[in-house]
Amino acid sequence: MGDDILYLTEGDVAAVLPQIDSVGIMNAVHLKHAQGKTSLPPESYLRWTTPSGANARNLALAGYLDGPIPEIGIKVINGSLSNPGHGLPRASGVTLLFDAETARIRCVVEGAQISSIRTAANSVLAFRTFAHPVADTLAIIGAGVIGAAHLDVALSSLPSLRQVYLHDAVPERANQVLAERAGAINVAGVVCSVVNTPEEAVRQSDWVAAATTTPEPYVAWEWLRPRAVVSNVGLDDVQTNVYLNAAKLLVDDWELVRADEFRTLGHLFRGGLVAAPEASLDGAHRRVDAVFGDVLAPEAGAGRVVEGVVLFNPFGMAVCDVALASEVERQTRRLGLGQAIRR
Repeated sequence: MGDDILYLTEGDVAAVLPQIDSVGIMNAVHLKHAQGKTSLPPESYLRWTTPSGANARNLALAGYLDGPIPEIGIKVINGSLSNPGHGLPRASGVTLLFDAETARIRCVVEGAQISSIRTAANSVLAFRTFAHPVADTLAIIGAGVIGAAHLDVALSSLPSLRQVYLHDAVPERANQVLAERAGAINVAGVVCSVVNTPEEAVRQSDWVAAATTTPEPYVAWEWLRPRAVVSNVGLDDVQTNVYLNAAKLLVDDWELVRADEFRTLGHLFRGGLVAAPEASLDGAHRRVDAVFGDVLAPEAGAGRVVEGVVLFNPFGMAVCDVALASEVERQTRRLGLGQAIRR
């Protein structure tokens, strides 16, 4: 394609994502991250209030993965809480991929699907890593794009899954998600139900994906099963006592959490309730146990046997988006998809 930029639309991305092992890619990224083979600059976070009074934000996160040919790029994703009321997805964005040698933009990838699938793949990776032998039920709180992505990835990548409880503040949205996936649900042999409250979903589930936009924590410690694995996708979904009481508290990247001024775990750290991984408690109630990649390493097998609740707080690493977008680019080029844009 010479010096052109490849542009991949939503349709191009959707055409190849189902054939990609997103969970396997996330596993490889976390292992590289734990080995120091990634670079993650601090995120750029811009917030504003829209003319209609809704909260809106822009995130820009760059990432670098080492390798024979490094994978380098930046994720730009915007969101407005007023969008669903206008019939629009809450979030939209692009992932830009760079040529490792020239640093020129090589590919522009529609980013919302990349972001939602890598988020869901990280949750499912945590569920598989810490699953106890009889785990087979999943609660998904929030039936937006990310909640729907969790159902998609879980159906294809959690072989022991038998029951899904889906809750959304707008029940029609949850019913629509199930209706759109009726064929895949039937093939997987999984029973999916829309339930009235988050509590009803969480109390019945071994795995919990809490994926809402609420700034008010709602998942209570008392709701959780003794060996539940919780992916705190929204970062503000679980209450403080879940952080403090979990048998294992994991993050994807500690420095991103440390620098964040808005989400719950950052507040608990700055308030002295939670200490950094491997730091002295110094009066804190507990510390973060590990970065997820450290637990995935082959030599960490014993660390994956947990008698108690596991809480995974996935801040969202740009290297995950870059790695998944890079594989999408490879597959679309192989199939001749995408549009060449002149510089």
